[in-house]
Amino acid sequence: MRTNFIPSVNGTLIGQDNICVIVGVGSDNDGDMWEFGAVNLGATTFLRLTARNLGEKISMSCNSGTEDGSDVGLNAIAHLAVSRGAAANFERYKNSTKKNIAQASTGYINVELHACGWNFNGNAQPSTRQVRYAFVFSYLTEAEVQGVMTIMESYLDNYGMGLI
Repeated sequence: MRTNFIPSVNGTLIGQDNICVIVGVGSDNDGDMWEFGAVNLGATTFLRLTARNLGEKISMSCNSGTEDGSDVGLNAIAHLAVSRGAAANFERYKNSTKKNIAQASTGYINVELHACGWNFNGNAQPSTRQVRYAFVFSYLTEAEVQGVMTIMESYLDNYGMGLI
């Protein structure tokens, strides 16, 4: 799904080292796919999230050249987030569990973000997983990220579509 949002063009309160993305994933099919994101042309800077790739790993990047895929993520149904407030590192969340990732920012996304998949060099790469919501904010603290996730879980629970 095209968002018609290019962070470097349309973002007024966000930047390379001041960004947060929160996504709700509502299904757990198998596959090597990303639920949200984009890569700059030339594949040097990524902003993308998945709760479970083919290696059964949580994998996310936030304006960095590589992704972090260090923890097992056996169930993709989750609230996911990346939040970068500094050049040297970003925070990665799966539900309310936070992990600090020591990866320097390498650039700012200058192509359109996609949901329900990701934008790879101008080509849509779809995901077969359901995305229930996606937000782009400026940097959010741990309490703020968890607050958004709590609000969205309550909202989704109201419709019988909760994630946790």
